[in-house]
Amino acid sequence: MKLTALLAALAFTSLAAGAAPPALPIDQALKLAQDYLTERGLADAHYIGSLSLESVTLTGGETFWLAKWVPSIVADGKKESALRINMDGSLVRLTSGGTSGAAARSDAPGVRRVGARNIR
Repeated sequence: MKLTALLAALAFTSLAAGAAPPALPIDQALKLAQDYLTERGLADAHYIGSLSLESVTLTGGETFWLAKWVPSIVADGKKESALRINMDGSLVRLTSGGTSGAAARSDAPGVRRVGARNIR
């Protein structure tokens, strides 16, 4: 059992070690997330609890930054727990609650995608 876990960890580490750096550096992602809170007037009551580099699949694929709020932002009957920051600087609010209870996606109808920012 321990050997299987060790092999899985080594495989994951070797995949991560060979990965290219993200197109959007962490300092720019952090600035976008903090600016988002400030522009919405939420910076005094909420903060970034974590900022992590995520990928759509375990072996790579599309990557994005995920900023998680503490505490979650509650507005219009929905709970916004995080902000997805795509490598092009576009932002997607991740919400739950409301009528569907599903996370908001940039391509979902009725979900406002926060516009791309000039990151260069």
